[in-house]
Amino acid sequence: MQKISTSWNLSDLYESFESEKFQQEFAEIISKCEAFREKFSGKIAEIAQEIANIKACIEEYESIVNIEQSLYSYPALKFNADTRDKEAVEWQQKTQQVVSAASNSLIFFSLELQALPREDIQRLINAPELAPYRHYFENLLKLKPHTLSEEVEQVLNEMSLAGVSAFVQLREQHLGAQEFEPVTTPEGKTAETEPEISALLFHPDAETRLSAYRSVRKVYEEHNLLYGIVLQKIALHYKLVSNRRNFKSTLEAQLLGDEVPESVYRNVMDVTREGFGLFQDYYRYKADELGEKIRICDLYAPFDQVQVLKELPETVEMIYEAMSLVDSEFEGIVRGFFEGEYVDSAVRKGKRGGAFCWGIWGYHPYILQSYTGTPDSWFTLAHELGHGIHGVLTNRAQRLLGADPPMVLAEIASTFNELLLLDYLLERETDEALKKSLITKQIEDSLNLLFRQTTISRLEEDIHNKTAEGAFDSDWVNERWMNWYQTLGGDAVEILPEHRFDWARIGHIFFKPFYCYNYCLSHMVSLACYARFKDEGKAFVPKFKKLLSLGGSKDPKSALQSVGVDPTDPQVMQSAIDHTRGLLDKLIELK
Repeated sequence: MQKISTSWNLSDLYESFESEKFQQEFAEIISKCEAFREKFSGKIAEIAQEIANIKACIEEYESIVNIEQSLYSYPALKFNADTRDKEAVEWQQKTQQVVSAASNSLIFFSLELQALPREDIQRLINAPELAPYRHYFENLLKLKPHTLSEEVEQVLNEMSLAGVSAFVQLREQHLGAQEFEPVTTPEGKTAETEPEISALLFHPDAETRLSAYRSVRKVYEEHNLLYGIVLQKIALHYKLVSNRRNFKSTLEAQLLGDEVPESVYRNVMDVTREGFGLFQDYYRYKADELGEKIRICDLYAPFDQVQVLKELPETVEMIYEAMSLVDSEFEGIVRGFFEGEYVDSAVRKGKRGGAFCWGIWGYHPYILQSYTGTPDSWFTLAHELGHGIHGVLTNRAQRLLGADPPMVLAEIASTFNELLLLDYLLERETDEALKKSLITKQIEDSLNLLFRQTTISRLEEDIHNKTAEGAFDSDWVNERWMNWYQTLGGDAVEILPEHRFDWARIGHIFFKPFYCYNYCLSHMVSLACYARFKDEGKAFVPKFKKLLSLGGSKDPKSALQSVGVDPTDPQVMQSAIDHTRGLLDKLIELK
């Protein structure tokens, strides 16, 4: 069995902060941007008259932005792996400042392109030689009414360092410094870090789950006032920027960036609101099976005393085999993550919570996760590797300006991987209790994506609507969060008092407003893609890989045409509810 490193190797980016490459690029990035500005500022309209000239200009621009991304990413990755790393904190602050200053020198580029007459931009869109940048130009047109003067854009860029970015970093560093009340299981094992404690929410013992739930929320309760102030200031930032850019609301601004029409967003919210009964039906069933009332800390309680823990190498081999069911390329890409040491899976104090896949154009993606051996960890790893497959395929096919997929597309490969792993396990597993546990996990993950993620967005609508009217405090957020969860849970789930502080755990509401509904919409679309894979088999794979290779070079609706899925179709959304209802029926049949 392959030996698996549990810490990533970032040397593809830089060997260290002291390395010649890092120091040289850090020292030269501002002058590179200023030289680009001196060479091209005020001349884009003239350069754009010749397709070959504007193409060369764009490629030079991309090469500089790529260095900015690398400089920003290296300390950020080091910081996320250990938020207590003082050197990483220091360099993160330095690079943010330098990259911000460098970026200000480049703002003119997109502004001068946007200032071109519409017919000239359309000519660039239609030019075959500029095909990789077609969607980039299309987005420039869409954003044209919301773009400000270069001076104002520069000020907004600079002020974010002392504003929204500073508040996001404050929260992350503050959280990284916290100690959680240890929880000892009946077996005598003690959990101390947030990932380890949160993993105990899957423990068979009810008191252990309650203790774990309270341990984590206790920290957020102690700092409720601070996180409320941080959220208030971030919401105010987005309100002011949205107003300045002539958006009706923060929501409208975010939806345009997501390339999601508001009608689609409203359909997602309406379909899931009407589906609250499914959430409640499942937890009534679970209460009957367990013979006790379901509390919010019991959402992931196992039906049976099945607690399967796998060592990381065993899980990795299992994922290799599941990926091979798609094709050898999928499996090969996943193997590359571990053979190249691009995954940080260790559990350590100070490590950022959650999991992510970090992509940088021209470099291999990096994955962070705190692997605890539970089935939840298996699927989280498969999920992030799905993002990784997406990133690798996009990197091979797209230029930098066409690489980043919008959120609706960004979650498709990750959800596909989870469904693939589930089917792989169900087909091979002979233990009925474990099969029931796996189906349960899939149902509960789907309920999370359909209902928890949209409940977060409902809270955000409240927050940003309140900000538009005036201000709010942590007590108000606590109350709104409780009200929404009590509505979602109905009489099926007891919402514990500590849940009022749970919202502060949700990083997305701080660093990317209205991010979470995308998880739901993408889940709906992903289920439709996986259903086509099940129907078409290997014939679907080339179409699916083409979709993933598109990155951000097309809008979601156009990209998904390649696999025959329409993200604006309400039936796609309803089918996700029906799919989860079908899983519940299957679970009941297993009884």
